[in-house]
Formats: sequence, structure tokens, C-alpha cells
Amino acid sequence: MQNNNRIWLVEGDPELRLALAKRFRHHKYSVREFDSPQHAQDTLNALVKGSGKLPGLVIASNDFDSFTVNGIDLAQSAKANNVPVFVMSENDSIKHNVIQKGVPFLSLRSLNLDRLDNFVQDIFFEQKVKDDNDGKKSETADGGKNLIWMVGRNPDILIIAKGDLQNTHDFHAFPNADNAIAELRTERNKKPGRMPSAIIADHPADNTLNISSLANKAEDYNVPLIVLSDDTELSKKFKGSNVAFSNKRFSDRELLDLVDEAIAAHSGRQLGRSA
Repeated sequence: MQNNNRIWLVEGDPELRLALAKRFRHHKYSVREFDSPQHAQDTLNALVKGSGKLPGLVIASNDFDSFTVNGIDLAQSAKANNVPVFVMSENDSIKHNVIQKGVPFLSLRSLNLDRLDNFVQDIFFEQKVKDDNDGKKSETADGGKNLIWMVGRNPDILIIAKGDLQNTHDFHAFPNADNAIAELRTERNKKPGRMPSAIIADHPADNTLNISSLANKAEDYNVPLIVLSDDTELSKKFKGSNVAFSNKRFSDRELLDLVDEAIAAHSGRQLGRSA
């Protein structure tokens, strides 16, 4: 069981740890501070063994040289126990290694506190959606419904998507493209995994959603992608046959039709290729 408002902050620098803890508490999170990954690992092991309440998020620094357990070890252990986690470090050279292990990475060399706030908020948002959907997934996974992923945090789009879409499809929301890409890799490697039948990506006006990477990964994994954008020039940048575009002026029923059309068109293309 997780405490979805509690952060474990693992950082050896007491001044940085204090500053970050103060900031998180200001945002109404409960924070437990650890001065070493080993201490956090021992506590995690004890909680798992005793079926205690796990944290909602572990933030692990990897700038420790004198401990048996480092930040990456702790991150993998947290991930194995389904606890959301990310690694922070001044050593940018470990970024690739961390990401390869399926763990998000933030550089302390160019740490932007607003970005950190959004990063943490996104993780808790995704975890809440996952918790809300877990029961529904177990009930409908074998029910023959299409699984639709929604990427983005536009509340108006989410309200529409959670309406008609959830009545006829299984539905999973992600706050950003990076989270969706990571989950695509995870499901691809599961045996058995459950890939989405289609992905809907809400492209914000400030272009902060990483559409290019999401489109490339969706094409690699043969998943149709529907991009919602009022930027009429955006569609010219993508040539993949799996990407469809729509403006954001639609009703509940029109979004549902758009999803069904994308799935049907994608299936038709696959049948044509195999004929």
C-alpha cells in the first residue's frame, strides 16, 4: 500500500536536502528525509517485509561514493516494488544508464525548481490515474475493449475523453509524452503486454508536448496516434501513416468517432500489408 502524498527525499547534501524538503512541504507533500541511499533502502526493505505503507515517490540522489547502495540501486529497488522514483545527479554522464533502466533522470547541474515541481506533480498525477484505473483494468482486460491512451493535462479534453470513451473503451491517462513513451517500452517488453489500440495526444499551444518523439515511438510500435492541435502547420511536419490530426473543436461523440476511425484505418492498412 502506498501513501500517495509522501515523498522520500534521499540527498547527502544537508543544505540542498533541507531546501528541497521545505519546498515540497510548501506544496503540501509529506516529506521523509534520508541522508543516504542505504538508509532509505533498509527502511524500504523493512516496510515491504512488514507490509507497511510505502511512499508515493522516491527522489534519489546518485552523488554518493561511500555507500554500498547508491541512488540507482535504490531507484531500481523502489521501481521493483511499484514505487514511483526518479534519480537526481550532478553527473550527467549517468543519464543514459539511468534512463535505460526505466528510471527518469533530472540533472542537478541545471536544476530548475519550477520544472522539478511539475515533474513531481506529473508523477503523482499519473499514479493517481493508475490507481483509479487499476480496478477497471482487471475487470475489462479480457473484455475485448480497445485500450486508449490519453496524453496531456488539458482538463477540458480529459473530461470529454473520460465521458464517452470510458463507456466504450478502456482508458489510461498520462500527463506527458515521456511517461507514455516509457510505458510503451514497458508494455512492449511484457509477456503478455497490453499495447494501446490508439493514443490521443493533446498538443498544447506552447509546444511543450514532445510530439515528435511520441509519434516516432508510436510508429515503431505500430500504434495509431491522434494529435489534437489548433496549429494548422503541425501536420506538415509528420509523414507517418499512423498519425492523424484534428483541431480541438469537437464534441464527445466526434472524439469517439475519431478514435474508432483511426483504429479502423490502421487495421485496414495492416490487412493491406499482409495481403
